[in-house]
Amino acid sequence: MVEAVVKTQKAEIYEALKEKILTLELQPDQPLDEHVISAQYGMSRTPVREMLRRLASEGYVNIHPNQAARVNQMGLATMRSFISVAPLIFAAIGKLAVQSYKVPQLEELKKAHERFKAATEVEELQMMILASHRFLEVLGEMAASKYLEVSFSRLLLDQARMDMLAILPKGHVLQSMIVQYLKWQQEIINAVGSQDEERVAGHMRRFFSFGPS
Repeated sequence: MVEAVVKTQKAEIYEALKEKILTLELQPDQPLDEHVISAQYGMSRTPVREMLRRLASEGYVNIHPNQAARVNQMGLATMRSFISVAPLIFAAIGKLAVQSYKVPQLEELKKAHERFKAATEVEELQMMILASHRFLEVLGEMAASKYLEVSFSRLLLDQARMDMLAILPKGHVLQSMIVQYLKWQQEIINAVGSQDEERVAGHMRRFFSFGPS
């Protein structure tokens, strides 16, 4: 019973920290003090440290010996690297998703699409970006590639943060962009369902022609 409660609390901390990083509530290079997080969530430092290690393994956090963990940085070099490699990795993830997905994962992809659609209806920017992130994250889970997993996770982090930087100052999202993105998600779902690798890969590359940013 106690173990189940701790496991649930750890999952909640993980999701909360991840969401704060994605939405820039925790800024790039911001230190993450274990004592503060432990006090905030009412847990000992050990499970907090475990969650920080998990976030580090997924590219969200940097951990160095004898220093506080820090949110991964996001500078000009990061953006240049993103632009050069993201379309290639997205396309590869799309192909692998078609090859490896399980039926429940396709259903989860559809649920993520519905969450994004619901967020657009209330015009909630952070909800849209988090739902968009989840849609892409599910595709990564469907691909089940240990070789691309970390790279794709880091790309999704930077994509979400760039979206936040681009959209929040404007305070709105163009309706035409929302329509395109909803259509794009549905096309991905249809292409995965029909097991069309090339079509999925093409759609994944096309993401960068209109992405949320």
